[in-house]
Amino acid sequence: MIEEERDRADAATAQLGLLPSLRALPRPVVPLLVGVAINRSGSLVSAFLVLYLTSIGFPPGQAGIALSAYGVGTVSGIIVGGRVADQLGHRLTIGLSSIATGVLAGSIPFVHPYGPLLVVCAGAGLMSQLFRPAAVALLAELTPPQRLVLTTAAYRVSLNVGATLGPLLAALLLTWSFTILFIANLVGSVAFGALALVSLPRVSTTAATSSGQAVSYRGVFSDRRFLLMAASLLAIATVEVQFLSILPITVRAHGLPPVAYSVLVALNGLLVILVELPLTRVTQTWPIRRPILMGTALIALGISLYGVAGTYALLLAATVVWTMGEIVSAPSAAAYPALVAPPAARSRYIATATACQTLGYAVGPALGTLLFQYAGGLVWIACAALGAAAVAMVAISVRQPQTLH
Repeated sequence: MIEEERDRADAATAQLGLLPSLRALPRPVVPLLVGVAINRSGSLVSAFLVLYLTSIGFPPGQAGIALSAYGVGTVSGIIVGGRVADQLGHRLTIGLSSIATGVLAGSIPFVHPYGPLLVVCAGAGLMSQLFRPAAVALLAELTPPQRLVLTTAAYRVSLNVGATLGPLLAALLLTWSFTILFIANLVGSVAFGALALVSLPRVSTTAATSSGQAVSYRGVFSDRRFLLMAASLLAIATVEVQFLSILPITVRAHGLPPVAYSVLVALNGLLVILVELPLTRVTQTWPIRRPILMGTALIALGISLYGVAGTYALLLAATVVWTMGEIVSAPSAAAYPALVAPPAARSRYIATATACQTLGYAVGPALGTLLFQYAGGLVWIACAALGAAAVAMVAISVRQPQTLH
């Protein structure tokens, strides 16, 4: 009887307007969202690592290898993070990984031998992503299922606000030196870690584990429908990241100045910040397959339209189309692993989905640029085909979570 009343209350809360819904978020979620924005604004290592290393005399090849080491670390960190979160609990994982990220990133200007530098870069990448499964799992633990999509959207907006403020902060700090930039990363990450350790609740899956429920990646890998959904994230991420790799080349090929591409990037970020939360207020009431399917299709369509966009107005329109797809699908796709996972395996489901998406973002630029180099505009046809495959995988795999029935 009590559970039925709680479910009715949660369902009623899900029907609230945007501002009341945000005010109804569990109080511990607020410092997590603020901390995520602080951490993201200070996480500038990957964006400026190559520029820094070449400025102190390393050849471009070695600088690129260092960035690749950082990237390998990020993918590994997500996978390892699922296990660590289950063992240490969400609060400790978030706090300690953030502090470790700051220490490792802040030490980069003081490590000069190339071998140790690669180790530090890989370690900083690993620690920078270790907290992500724990953070999303903690949101799921603290938020009723009917509001998790909206809470996930708020989490994404926090990430985007931090990502928007970060380059502005970097531009200011670089007027002094790269060392100051990396120290700022240290301060931001340590501040987030301290905030997490002090303010976040002690929530973990230890109780579920001790009750006999299996907590391992073997259980995740046996869930074929979920793995197919994770594969769709990898596919659509590979398509979406061409916005960063092939589109700049296309813009230049049209004879447009670099600022034209900067406007497209700014348009994407601005739309996400301004539109995602209000629109998620609507999409959170839909069956969860609908926004994921619709958004994936819009991303594939918008990115593919770059191949036929002969004017700047069409480039802007294509950017709006795929950005709206991201806005529609991302909150539901990010919340989905936590909603369908057994409680004791939640962090590992989240880690699996996140790792697949991150892998798509990592390999997509290399695949896209190689295809563009040897096949030219056929890269956009390949994006359309891979996007269509992602849509089909979503249609087959995504099911309505029992927690939302």
